[in-house]
Amino acid sequence: MMNQFLIFMAIVALNQAQPFHIPLPLGAGIDVNKQPDGQTQVSLGQNVNILGFGGNRNLTFSGGNGTFSTQTDGNLLVNGTKIGGGSTIGADKNKGVTLDNDVNLGNKTIQGGVGKEGNFITQLIDAIKEETQKNKAKKTNA
Repeated sequence: MMNQFLIFMAIVALNQAQPFHIPLPLGAGIDVNKQPDGQTQVSLGQNVNILGFGGNRNLTFSGGNGTFSTQTDGNLLVNGTKIGGGSTIGADKNKGVTLDNDVNLGNKTIQGGVGKEGNFITQLIDAIKEETQKNKAKKTNA
């Protein structure tokens, strides 16, 4: 039964012309979208936000026209602020291999990956310093 469902989904994903969304319980869903450049994108996601607290997680597969990538994203939502991370692994006929990661800290997204290590560490240190200064300012005003 599961194999039949997967085969059906593969046929639909490869032959569809219009994007579509399959809603699932608890804020989850499956999205299938064909890009103008010929790539097909399949996303599985779940998002919960209850008064600014919750989380989200997403998994996206993209492929076609000489490319393939997998993107993940997982965050906690604490008082309306995203905290978490994600990654991208893929290959593109023009760009080559992609191995990237993202870290979400508040309103900042710190991007790293192969060849971006120095930039990642610098952005991470700056974000930590900024949060420390904000916390000191809050304590001083209280």
